[in-house]
Amino acid sequence: MGWTYSHKDKSETVFDFFSRQFDYKNEVSIGKVVDCAVKNFKTAYIAFKVDYKKTNETKIVAIICLLNYARNSYYNFGYKDMDETMGVFETDCPERILKILTPTDNETAMNWREKCWNKIKSNKKRPKMKVGDVIVFEDNLSFTNGVNTNTFRVIDVKKHIFGTLNNYDKVKISPKTLRICNYSIEGSLA
Repeated sequence: MGWTYSHKDKSETVFDFFSRQFDYKNEVSIGKVVDCAVKNFKTAYIAFKVDYKKTNETKIVAIICLLNYARNSYYNFGYKDMDETMGVFETDCPERILKILTPTDNETAMNWREKCWNKIKSNKKRPKMKVGDVIVFEDNLSFTNGVNTNTFRVIDVKKHIFGTLNNYDKVKISPKTLRICNYSIEGSLA
């Protein structure tokens, strides 16, 4: 299970790329990418439909592709594909993909789907922040610029830029830290 590198034009969407790579038709079945979502430029979550000709059965399963980019090469787009039955660690599959998957009795796939749903539920419970909000973490966060505090004001939500309250030092708090650390919104300075 290595990496596959191929050429992807800049104008080609990831959906179109994987449709070109994975869609097939043979005497037994027809396979087709029906949806694709990319998270953090690192992982593609694909809903893949397989129609079995003899039984008229249709299944929609998840394919997860780790992504890599080689900008200075003709073979500029790399992926490592796995399906949901292979013990995948990436669990950021969006709700829209999970909702269209057909039921499965594969225990590994069911566990993966459950982890994805749990992450979605957890993210929905998180308080939504906006510019000017004051957020307080349960524990202090330490940064290489010497900042060590648990209270910040939101400067830029999309870029994850925050400022301290006392001397207005700016820091970047990673999306992972925002996901795994507990915090509350304690008002707004806007």
